[in-house]
This record gives sequence, C-alpha cells and structure tokens, in this order.
Amino acid sequence: MLNGSSRFARGNSRLTFDERANFMQPSPVAGGEESVLSRFRAFVLRSRGLLRPVAVDAPVEQFRQVIEGFRLRVTGRLLEREEEFRVRLRLLAEWLTPYDLFSVVRISGDENRYTDLVAWVLNGGGDPDLSLRCQRAWLTGLQLPEVGQAATPQVQYRTIDGIPDLVLRYPEFAVVVEAKTDTQEHETPSGAMQTYAYADSVRRSEGVEEVHVVLLSPDGRNAANPDARCTSYVEFALAMAAELRDLPQGPLRSAFSMVLTHLITATVPGRIDWVRLAAEPDAWAGFPWRQAGVPRERFRELSDLFDVLTRRMR
Repeated sequence: MLNGSSRFARGNSRLTFDERANFMQPSPVAGGEESVLSRFRAFVLRSRGLLRPVAVDAPVEQFRQVIEGFRLRVTGRLLEREEEFRVRLRLLAEWLTPYDLFSVVRISGDENRYTDLVAWVLNGGGDPDLSLRCQRAWLTGLQLPEVGQAATPQVQYRTIDGIPDLVLRYPEFAVVVEAKTDTQEHETPSGAMQTYAYADSVRRSEGVEEVHVVLLSPDGRNAANPDARCTSYVEFALAMAAELRDLPQGPLRSAFSMVLTHLITATVPGRIDWVRLAAEPDAWAGFPWRQAGVPRERFRELSDLFDVLTRRMR
C-alpha cells in the first residue's frame, strides 16, 4: 500500500505532477524486489525532462531567404516559358490556315498517312535545297549529327524484323523514324520493342554502324529504347515553320501550310480553337487568362495551348 494513500485518494485532482510522483513510494515486498510502482515512479521522474519547454532559435531569416530564392527561380522560369510561348505562338500563326483539307478526306490519326506527310516535308516538297534545309533543321533540333546533303525519305521500310515508318540514309549514319498516333510502341517479330529492333535491323540491312532512332508522337512520349529521340508533331511543325519563314508566298508555301496545319491541329489534345488562333495570335500571346472574369472554357483553352507550346522546355 502507498504511503499517504488516503490523502492522495481524497485530493489527487489538486496535486501537481511532482507531488503525485512523490506519493508513489513502494511498500517493501518479499525478497526485496523492486515493486511495479517503484519502477513507475522512476519512469515519471525521468519523463519530467520531456515536459520542459525547449528554447528553439529558429533561423527565420534564413528560411525566408530560401523561400524568396525559390520564388525568384520559379518566377524566372515562368517568364522564360512565357516568352518562348509568345515566340512559338506567333511563329505557328504564320502558317496556320482555317482550311484543313486533310481532315476533310479523313486521314486524321492514320499513322501511315502522317508518315507520308512528314516524308513530303522532309523531301522539301520536291525541292532539293529545301529538303536539305528541312532535314538539317529537324535533326539539329533533335541533337543529331548535322548533315551536309539531303537523304531521300524511304517510307514503310521493310526489314527482317518489322517495318519502320521512315528511314533517312546518310553516308555515315541512318535515322529511323517510328511514327505514332493512337497506338503504343509494341514488339516486333523478334520480340524486341520497335525502337530497339529497328535500330538493329536497319543497321544490318544498310550496312551502317551508326543508327539513330526517333519516336514521333502527338505527346512526345518516352520510347522503350532510352537512346531514342522522343519528339512530337508540334515540335516537328515548329522546326519547319522556323526554317521556312523566308519561303515566298505561292503554291509551295500554301502546300506546306496545309500540311503543318493538319499535323498541329489533328495531333494536339485539348480544346484549342486553332482558327481563332491563326486570326488573332497577339490576343492569345498577351496571356488574357490573367485577367479577371475569363470564362472557364476560355481559360482551359489557353492553358492547353500554353502546355502544348512549352512542353519541350520541361
């Protein structure tokens, strides 16, 4: 029995923490063993240190500086993306036409037809000088070796392990392009994924050691082969639009405009009014979504557009 237990029982609600601990004096037990209450009292006394207030010298100023530095980096990155957005938006607007005749003939989403369109552009519409310019601009943007002469685009190139969509054969290396729309990369007859298998099969069929693989898709998705270059139809169109800005008005420029318009409008996800974009690019480039009262659908449209045109920078 505890010493002073009657007092503890009557007034325990008025005792302090230390006073309660002092009442927990053990009664002797047979064999001189320490009682459960004795051990509990020792536990309580040791716990007192945990209840004492701890003085913390918080580096508030250092924390504020870290947050400010982070804010400046994020803001600077956003401003950089905004400027890139403006440049790219105005560039595309120079080529967009409201007349997407390729949609009229219902080739949207057809990987083989899209490969044909890409091959036509890379062939310069039949102009050798434009062909070299287009191929050099695209490959350089993909950080592939610079070429000194144009290759003849070979579509639906048959190999012992599948059919790559497009092959560009240069004197010292080859480029294999696998184009995707709605489908995903898949296995070839050998069981290897396309971006692996096509590099090996083209290397053997062309007798060239250096082979680069490009996966072209609406969203620039990753390839199974980590060495493959991954890009989108919008990136392809932007590279062509920038390279061909000096192309004079006429039938050839109109033809390029039709192809680039379809590759952009038919492969970009989201709710983007491309006709209105082509008509008023400066209004879009001014970031009107920052203004109060922007309708929700308009906000989504602008956000989708910003995401599409700045995706490469992430």
